[in-house]
Amino acid sequence: MRTVSMIAFLVLLAAVCGAQEIYYVSTRGDNASPGTSSLPWQTVQYGLNRLTAGDTLRVMAGVYNEKVRVDVSGTPANVVTVRSHGDGEVVLDGTGITTTEPIVAIYSRSHVVLNGFTVANNQMADAQGILV
Repeated sequence: MRTVSMIAFLVLLAAVCGAQEIYYVSTRGDNASPGTSSLPWQTVQYGLNRLTAGDTLRVMAGVYNEKVRVDVSGTPANVVTVRSHGDGEVVLDGTGITTTEPIVAIYSRSHVVLNGFTVANNQMADAQGILV
């Protein structure tokens, strides 16, 4: 009986731990890639659209000319993390983008961490960099 309980616990633990993934984005990436460190995605929004609770998106250094919307929530135990990779400055740049959205938009989501970004050039009336 004890062996069955231990096996059930290990299967459950593997399922929970296996659900947490780390993905990567690079200006030199390709959205057709698997999002690994050696084959990263190209755009932050593409990466955001693939995250689930507990996942991390690491954004490599560069200027990303895009506005992004976070449409995923984490949980208290499985936070969604979007962070710079730590290999240089990461800039979300709104230059030339004419939508009225902020550069980073988070509507009705929770347990999301953003860390290590510069937000720049949302050039319009009542421009917002980050809206939560």
